[in-house]
Amino acid sequence: MSKDLELHAFPTLTWDDGDPRAQLQRLYSWGERTALDAIGWYMGRKPRTARRSQLLRAGSIVFATLGGAVPVAALAAARPALANWGFVLLALAAGSMAFDRFFGYSASWARHLTAAATLRGLLAEYQLTWTVEMVALAGREPDQAETVRLIGVVRGFVSGVNDTMRAEMENWLTEFHSRLAELETRVEQSHNRTPHTHT
Repeated sequence: MSKDLELHAFPTLTWDDGDPRAQLQRLYSWGERTALDAIGWYMGRKPRTARRSQLLRAGSIVFATLGGAVPVAALAAARPALANWGFVLLALAAGSMAFDRFFGYSASWARHLTAAATLRGLLAEYQLTWTVEMVALAGREPDQAETVRLIGVVRGFVSGVNDTMRAEMENWLTEFHSRLAELETRVEQSHNRTPHTHT
């Protein structure tokens, strides 16, 4: 799911028509939709990153297993030259793990699951809190103090949703810069190990 997360406009609310409960319901629905869309976005990205992570890790395990078995089989078959293929397979195993690490498939999968689980917890608490508040009103219109308190419930919830998404994005940026720095270090080390010829 490559589509960007949609930002819902803040609803237009009117408080002078004598129907604050309806306005509060619109505000509540806006907050709920914000969380549901965020959860859907994270869960929609999970299958792609999970599939790539699983393929790379499974490939790494297979290559590593074969890399250890090929030399033994080659020696048992009295064909020692074939044992060198074990090094190739082990290199492929290491390459699969490095590919997964650099592109962050496993890390992204974990981040998306964590963010979605956190948002689900926030949403459940939000829905239950709102239900309790509505039951307490017993069908009547809320007074000014109650209206302000209920607006605060929505504000606190949406702030929690935004904080969760921001934390996930900051974790992604930290991992991204860390992977870039690691790649630059490896390239530099490889360059330093390469023998230089002088003309």
